[in-house]
Amino acid sequence: MKYLTNFAKVFIGVLIIVLLLYEVDGNELVVTLSHLNFPFVAVTLIHIFCQILFSSYNIKLIVTALNYSVPYIELFLAYVGAWSLGKFMPGGVGELSIAYFLKRKDIPTGTTIFITLFDKILTIFCLLLVSLFGILAFFPFKKSIFIVVFVFGILIGLVFFLFSFRAREMFKRYILRKYSSKFQGFSKCLRFVLVERKTVVLSNLAITFLKSVTVAVAVTIMFGVLGTSVNIVSVLVINTITIIVAMIPITMAGLGTKEATAVYLYSFVGVTSTTVLGVYLSLRIITLIVAASGVVMTMFTKKVPKNERR
Repeated sequence: MKYLTNFAKVFIGVLIIVLLLYEVDGNELVVTLSHLNFPFVAVTLIHIFCQILFSSYNIKLIVTALNYSVPYIELFLAYVGAWSLGKFMPGGVGELSIAYFLKRKDIPTGTTIFITLFDKILTIFCLLLVSLFGILAFFPFKKSIFIVVFVFGILIGLVFFLFSFRAREMFKRYILRKYSSKFQGFSKCLRFVLVERKTVVLSNLAITFLKSVTVAVAVTIMFGVLGTSVNIVSVLVINTITIIVAMIPITMAGLGTKEATAVYLYSFVGVTSTTVLGVYLSLRIITLIVAASGVVMTMFTKKVPKNERR
């Protein structure tokens, strides 16, 4: 069933891409893709590097706040593998595999789970806040009100989960069940960070926002390479919404859903679907090639010697 589910997600994603390609002018798309050059690839690679740099540093902040010492260069290299795996798994959950690296550094299981999940929660929180600023601009008023209420509901739910002991206990009892023992120490770490290390939360959110801005800059330059001028604020909002949509585990790593959302939203700012597909499909292909290289590199990385483990 697991393999069938994964196959179905890939199939749905590919089907969405095919339908998008069917809707655009094939010759125009070929002309658009023919304009791709070294600057486009270079910007994409820099964009990927910044993603890993900022994400790994956010993990480093939380690790340090909990009084654990992990060399940042090791954490960065480990996050390359986690990021790469995340590009082939739904919802970006592959990035949570960084927990295995942290566990090898003698950090308790419950604490490693807290570090990875807390960082993910803060990321989602920041993305939702950014997306709120663009919803009213890209959707009809009635629909936008519904979406804003829905997003606020998610934000309130995240805050309630973080601060409510009863909510976390119910989550353990009814959702985690037999796996709840793996989360031992989660609540303790959460209280410590929220009470004793508040600045870490703000720093994490600030870095996540900075990461979103760098992505927006990169995508804006990519459009510029193809001869299309787009306002960077519009790119920031639209790209943030596409990332949130890609987190919904309908397809593998948001394949198809991200591109379809981008085509729809960019139509509001006058960018043709052909140009949008040219940018986002090229970005997807280059990202997958880099991610595949990262996975292979991780597989052949020398394992940690036994004398370094307890």
